[in-house]
Order: sequence, then structure tokens, then C-alpha cells
Amino acid sequence: MRHADRTVALTVQVEGLVDQLQGGAWRGVGAESFYAEMRDLILPTLRRLEDTLQFAGEGTGKIHTILCEAEEEAARLFRGTQDTTTTQKREGDPAPKVTPTQGPPTSTPTPTPTPGFRLTDVAQEELSDFFSQRDTDIPADVRDKYLTNPQMMQYFQQTLALLASHVQSGGAPLTPQQFYDMCLTVTNDPGTALILSHNITKAMTRRDHSVIQWDKTNTNPLTYTFTWNGQTTTYTFDTSNFHRDALATYNGNPSVFYAMFSPTALGTSDGGDWYHYYLNAAGAYYAASGQMLYGVNRGSLTSSILDGTIDSTMGQMFASGVDSPAYTGWRYANSLSFLEGAKYGDTQPETSREGQIHRQGALYGLELAGVQPDSSWRWYVPTAGAAGSLLDTTIDLANDTYQIFDPFGTQIP
Repeated sequence: MRHADRTVALTVQVEGLVDQLQGGAWRGVGAESFYAEMRDLILPTLRRLEDTLQFAGEGTGKIHTILCEAEEEAARLFRGTQDTTTTQKREGDPAPKVTPTQGPPTSTPTPTPTPGFRLTDVAQEELSDFFSQRDTDIPADVRDKYLTNPQMMQYFQQTLALLASHVQSGGAPLTPQQFYDMCLTVTNDPGTALILSHNITKAMTRRDHSVIQWDKTNTNPLTYTFTWNGQTTTYTFDTSNFHRDALATYNGNPSVFYAMFSPTALGTSDGGDWYHYYLNAAGAYYAASGQMLYGVNRGSLTSSILDGTIDSTMGQMFASGVDSPAYTGWRYANSLSFLEGAKYGDTQPETSREGQIHRQGALYGLELAGVQPDSSWRWYVPTAGAAGSLLDTTIDLANDTYQIFDPFGTQIP
């Protein structure tokens, strides 16, 4: 509740300053414009922020209970089940090895999820919440549905074992399509496989805010642990056995990431490009395949603002005579990409580079849905940080766009 209290104090302080200015007889056209903006925009926005933080503060009190119930449900569904929790890095190994520093690792059996499990009732509003926030900020019900429910975590664990075994046996780093194919062998459902691909690559590249405990515990030998529901599996890698196309570092530090994932497929500027690729693919796929639900009221101010911004941006991107599920999916993926760069883009080269990777992901999602984009469709890349202000909750496509491309990467003048 500290953030809510600070926001209340800030609002009171701002109101006091405005009152002082008015009391000091500051008048004129500029003054009246300032007072109107404070009264009609700034102060109402601060009050909405108070409400949002208050709502979030109340919600965090329920998270512990929800997680405990999830653990109990997992134990009920899977006899002898094991799962994960949280530590510091990621990567994996199917046959845990003894390390000099840790002794025999805990054996972690891998129960088989319910046959045929797949994500259902996938809603655009839920995906927006899930894809646009850090794990720790995602609403608990959405995080449980798409990430931490026992079925998805068993898929996560099974895929991690396959991935680690592939690296340990000297296999080449996987392309985005090859890793998706690996996830598909576990889930047997395209949409679920895309979400799983997203979850694993995000956990490995955004550890500071991940609820998944994939942690590097040693560099010689290169060792990682995966922990869930209090049970830990240790994965050890001999870098001398890495494939010749692999890199043994990530941002200059010893790592297995680019031995698992191709360093040339999406480049090495940011490993987070991988999970962004899959989130854009998933958004495009679910809409284009006709599986997306719409109009789900998430019941929170933050979600409502996010949904409104996404819907507005999609509407501004509509430039084709006829709508279709595929075109909706394309614009949804582009809106997610645009919002990311407009809110959080630091430099234009970085934002433009990421926009192209996001576009490739959206194309892949359409391909999996069995459709091709129309050449008239457009992909918009934002000006970096164009909507970066805390008070900026809208996208003005005409003013915030830096570049426009056709679906296949040709820039439109």
C-alpha cells in the first residue's frame, strides 16, 4: 500500500500548489489553460492512479492464498508431483548430474499432464494482461491460467528436460521454429505450444521479475537449477561439448542460453527478443484461427486502460476494405508491438530492430493458422518512447509512428 499512500500524498501536494497559485492571483490565458489542464486531466489521472494502486494493494493479499491452493491442486492432480518456484537464472538437463559444490541433486520425476490438455477460452483481454506486464505484475488469475497452473508447469518442465538433453548431446542451437516444434511435441496444440515457447524464453531472459525459478548457480561447471513446488532439479553443462554454432556467453557472462537458442536467428542484442517473437505469434495465431474471445471484462482499472489502448490502436491501424480474423490478429500483434516500443523503447535503432522481430513473429502466427497476409496490410513501428509519459494512456498512430512496412518487411515511404 506504500505506493498508493505516496500517490495520495502527491495528489494532495499538487492540489495545494494549484491552490497557492490561484491564491497568488496568477491570471491570464496561460494561467487559465494551466488550471484547466490540472483540473480536467492531471488531478483526475492521479486520482485514478490512487484507485488502481489501492486495488492492487488489496489484490496482493490474496496471492499467497491462491498460490497455496494451486499447490494443493497440483498435489491432488499429480501423485508425487514436483513443480517450480523462484531463484536466479535458467537452462536445463534431463539427467541431473552430481556437481562438486552441491552433492547429489534432488530427483525430480516428471508426471504426465492430463492427455489432450490445451489452453482454452483464450481472451484478447487476458493475453494483453499476460503479454504486457512483468510476471510479478500480471493479475493472479491470468498468471495461473497461462503460466503457473500445474498442467502448464509440467509442460514447462518436460520441455526444459528435452532442451537440456539436446544441448548436452551437442545439438545445434534451435531456431524459433525448431523450438516451437519441440514445444509442440509436448503439448500437441499450436496455441499452447506458442504460449509455452513464450513462457520458457521469458523465464530465461527476464529472471529479475520472473516467478519461475531457473537460476545459474555455478559457472565451472556451468550449472543451473530449476525449482518448483519446493523440488529442485540440477542441470550441468560441459561447454566444451557445445555445438560449434553455439555461444557460451550471454551479455558477456557464462551462459547456456545461446547454446539452446540460435544466436544468429534473432541476433544477440537482447535475448528477450525470443519471447517477444512468440507473444506476437501467439496473438496473431489465436485471432487468425478464430479461437480468440473478445469483450471479456477484466474488472480492474489498469486492465480497462490497457484494453482500451489496444483496441484504439487496432482501430487506427485498420486500413483495409474488409476485416477478417487474420487481419484482426495481424493488427492485434502489431498493437502489442507498437505499445511496447512507444512506452518502453529507449533508442530508435533498438525499437526499430525489435519491431521487425515482432513482425516476423506475427507472420509465423498467421502461418500456423494457415493464412497469408494481404500485401495491403501495414506494420507500424513506433517512435521510441513516443508514449512514455506516466500520464500518457493513449496511442496517436499518426504522430507516434516512425516507420511503416508491408507484411514482408518492405518499407513504405
